[in-house]
Amino acid sequence: MKKVYFIVQEKKFCLERVLLQIDIPPLLFVCKDEENQLYLCVCTYSFQQPFEHLMVPTTIDMLLKMLKNEITMYEAFRGAQIGYKIKEGDEPENDISTQLFRNEIKDEDLPVKGIFFELDTEDIVDYIHQLEEEKMISKKKTNPTKTTECARIPYGIKFKKV
Repeated sequence: MKKVYFIVQEKKFCLERVLLQIDIPPLLFVCKDEENQLYLCVCTYSFQQPFEHLMVPTTIDMLLKMLKNEITMYEAFRGAQIGYKIKEGDEPENDISTQLFRNEIKDEDLPVKGIFFELDTEDIVDYIHQLEEEKMISKKKTNPTKTTECARIPYGIKFKKV
């Protein structure tokens, strides 16, 4: 089981993937909650503890667009209707969080406008493949292929080649 990274409004969030890390803490990363909802996170204050983060719900499609440089990192965050400002505690149980609506999310807490992700490390390429597989699996679950019922052939009947 993955380690709990944040606890926000009594909901647990586990670190899914670090996208960009220079030092501690990671600067850009993805978390998942207990229902497998994805969240894009950016460290907004990393100079000293307690570290502060902005976390917004996202989708596989949005992450793929950002990782493939179809949208900027700023646009990936701005696409969210809500977010959470989190001040890390010494343990996740002690995190302090505030829910923010879209208009309350400050541009200064977001990646700079116009900047694309542009990292193509092996780990990022693997993560893109993982997301694409998850997307295909979820499509199959929501749009199962239609099957036609076939009549059962009674035992003992033989067919001739024509």
